[in-house]
Amino acid sequence: MPQLPCFIRDTLASADEAGQLRHIAGWLRELRFLPQAASDAMAEAFLNVLMANCIAETQWSPGERTYAGELSIIRARDSLHEPEAYAQWQQYCSRQIQAREISGSHATIMSRPYVLELAARLCELLGTRSAAIVPANLEERAECFPQMTT
Repeated sequence: MPQLPCFIRDTLASADEAGQLRHIAGWLRELRFLPQAASDAMAEAFLNVLMANCIAETQWSPGERTYAGELSIIRARDSLHEPEAYAQWQQYCSRQIQAREISGSHATIMSRPYVLELAARLCELLGTRSAAIVPANLEERAECFPQMTT
């Protein structure tokens, strides 16, 4: 595992757990991995998901199986990954993968206004306007999201 730069190691070593989280949250916002308005709690949740993804990636093996259903990838336009990076998933799917691109970055697609476009793409893919997917107060926000109202 690579060594942390001295200033990061020293900063984290001299802080308590809450201080460490504040520093890390600040760096994540500065690097634009999180929206500028993201709270420290959001940064902690981001780090938890990141750790879970790293663990899952090292432990998962598809074996000889392929997925026979439809597979769509929703890609943030401002992603750090090139679109070709998603081609690796084709080996696990017997059908052609459908790629959809939306505005925003991987870190911002769960924030307004990008989350509205993400919700619209998910509804298109799922072919539903189900109450389980569309927010209950959508009618109050119809002007923000007209494509999902009837």
